[in-house]
Amino acid sequence: MMALCTYSLDRCGATEIIDVVNNHQFALIKKEGKWEQMESSKRKKAEKMLRKSEQRVRLKPENMLSPTSPPRQMANLKLADIINAQAIHSLMDDFYNFSHITMALVDLKGNVLVNVGWQEICTRFHRVHPETCKHCVESDTKLSAGVAPGEFKLYKCKNNMWDVATPIIVDGRHVGNIFSGQFFFEGETPDYELFRSQARKYGFNEEEYIAALEKVPRLSRETVGTCMSFFMKLAHMISQLGYSNIKMAQSLSERDTLLDAARESEERFRSVLEHSLDAAYRRNLQTDSYDYMSPVIKQITGFSAREMSTMSINEVLGRIHPDDLPLVSVELARALDAGRGTIEYRFRCRDEKYRWLADHFTEIKDHNSRPLFRGGIVRDITEHKQVEKALVRNENKFRTLAENSPDIIARFDRQKRYIYANPAAVEPSGHSLEEMIGKTNSELEMSPEQVKFWEGYYENVFTTGKPETMELRHTSPQGKEYHFNTRVVPEFVDGEVTSVLAISRDITDIKEAEVRLKEAHDNLEKLVEERTAQLEKAYNLLKESEKGLAEAQKMAHIGNWEWDIASDKAYWSEEMYRIFGREPQEIAPPYKEYLSYIHPDDRGYYDDSHKGAVEGKPYSTDQRIILASGEERTIHLQSEVIFNEENVPVRLKGTVQDITERKKAEKALVNLESAAKKKFITGSRITCR
Repeated sequence: MMALCTYSLDRCGATEIIDVVNNHQFALIKKEGKWEQMESSKRKKAEKMLRKSEQRVRLKPENMLSPTSPPRQMANLKLADIINAQAIHSLMDDFYNFSHITMALVDLKGNVLVNVGWQEICTRFHRVHPETCKHCVESDTKLSAGVAPGEFKLYKCKNNMWDVATPIIVDGRHVGNIFSGQFFFEGETPDYELFRSQARKYGFNEEEYIAALEKVPRLSRETVGTCMSFFMKLAHMISQLGYSNIKMAQSLSERDTLLDAARESEERFRSVLEHSLDAAYRRNLQTDSYDYMSPVIKQITGFSAREMSTMSINEVLGRIHPDDLPLVSVELARALDAGRGTIEYRFRCRDEKYRWLADHFTEIKDHNSRPLFRGGIVRDITEHKQVEKALVRNENKFRTLAENSPDIIARFDRQKRYIYANPAAVEPSGHSLEEMIGKTNSELEMSPEQVKFWEGYYENVFTTGKPETMELRHTSPQGKEYHFNTRVVPEFVDGEVTSVLAISRDITDIKEAEVRLKEAHDNLEKLVEERTAQLEKAYNLLKESEKGLAEAQKMAHIGNWEWDIASDKAYWSEEMYRIFGREPQEIAPPYKEYLSYIHPDDRGYYDDSHKGAVEGKPYSTDQRIILASGEERTIHLQSEVIFNEENVPVRLKGTVQDITERKKAEKALVNLESAAKKKFITGSRITCR
């Protein structure tokens, strides 16, 4: 049934027109003599718009929240993400055709998403100039802020016209506003001088700007209120629909994510089971057969999963080592009550060799507590058992060594408690091993200073993971004084220091020996000082003697020498260098170089004398030498031989005296004597005549 109601739009105000449109399904309007059917924007258009918006919102969040894209939270959603701008624009156009009320949809950054009926003064002037456009954005974002949901705010924009805003709230978050504005109230006279000054300030054509101002609509407060009532309802509908569709999209996305995760988990679980080194199984206790057995069971037992699946429980038990079978039977019975169990046993494999297996299983029962299935994981722990056996052997070795060691060996946990100590620790600590284990040094009444000292080193090793070495003095409760050299080393488990081992060697005897040694050293130093003083005195006397000898040699023109036969190395005194015209800084010449100084006529005789001296025959002779300057001098040589323990000649030593002047004097005397003789003979002859 449909009812028609007639209204004269010429006699209706804007408020009445809005009510007419909002409260009827459609309207028949006569324009220029023709009837046109206009669907109600609140019904048909709103429904159409919201359906499109719903589809758009559904698509957007699904994309945003899909598992293949990075998730976006509600806090990141924008108004543009949850509206169908095209549909809302169509709705607003229809509304404007009825009411001629300007309206817009604006986000919180001032972006205009939808607008209809904007006045020329805004489109041609205010939104064109950068500064006035900035005023518009500030009005849309700042002046409109702070409006509660379901309310609206009336304010003058920064370009001096009235605006009204109501918020769009989605999930408690303000995402945008519905605006109406660019109007004056009926009976309000615009401040023309203010708008003319704005035109001059921003370079607008004043006449065109004022003409645009005159076109700005004048609305009654009743019309604005009715209009805002509609806008608030529209904002609420957008908010609710957007929120509902986003939540639905989230739910769908979460459902798809969970389904995908479940599929992936199932595939991953099966892949893990198929490639795991442990064998998973499920045994049907009603049919006494395996429902599932991992293929890896063949690597463990040599039997394929199919072969294992056909074995009855008695066949399986028959392959368990007889020594382990009683424990297995007890654990299986206990697991029926407990619902789970763990058994370690030796299983006879296809090759007839036993391997250690660890079986962790769970009993699955029905609502009457009747066992239905047993599911579990079987792990080959043969190597683990071998390692355990080796560790026991090593622990026994360590204990044997530690308990028979003269060194104190103690292990401490992170709370600085003894977790092990060997018998050597009893006497210095004054406590039995039973009293020490589980106690700290402080609890064992060690002095606070020693506790701080010890625990400081322990903590350093726990922190750094590096060994520490120190020496300390310790006084036992009985008053005996000890000296220890202690090394604290870390003990790691899975890369973490879990305990420290302290090994203390008693070095009391060494310390006492050091004291005695120091006393002996001090006495020796005193003796050395005294002997050094004596040697220095003797050395000074020797130096004075050598100095006197050198002066005497210089005065007598006598030098001394030594010659090592094996090395052909010689030593000369200072006078030797002066006699031969050499610099004292030069090395004494070897034999062949020395032989070159001998006068060629005397060289053969000297060489024979020297060879005879090497064979043990000393000599004493006069020789002529020729210096590097060509000067000829005469020397007197004397030598003697030095023998070793085997009576073998090893060195020659002797003296050289420069007798050149003496030889010259002797020659002069000879000449003088010869001349005197001549004179005497000549005189005698004359007398005789």
